[in-house]
Amino acid sequence: DNTAAVRSWLGSDAFPATEFMLRDHYFNSGSRNTGKILQRALNIHGAGLVVDGIVGPRTRQELQDQLAATGEAVFLIALQEKRQAFYRSCKQFPVFGKGWLTRCDDAFSVAQELV
Repeated sequence: DNTAAVRSWLGSDAFPATEFMLRDHYFNSGSRNTGKILQRALNIHGAGLVVDGIVGPRTRQELQDQLAATGEAVFLIALQEKRQAFYRSCKQFPVFGKGWLTRCDDAFSVAQELV
């Protein structure tokens, strides 16, 4: 229930792998940080979103548009890249980074099986 907001970002259950990746990050890092990695991933393909962590109508529409245009497998790569970059930017990375990146890689592997 704590991660249910992610479903509303997607608008449907058509993209289970993306939902899984976003929920996993949301559980560990909260809404705002998950919104930021989502916006950064969308900006890789030219969305031009302000990275503020607020997943409003424009971010939601861009997510739906990009998933429809590029497919979930392509978007997952961008999401994985931005999630790893987020962890590397954290001041606690020297202490917890190896575990965070392992979790990130494990979640990516599971998500790829859902595509």
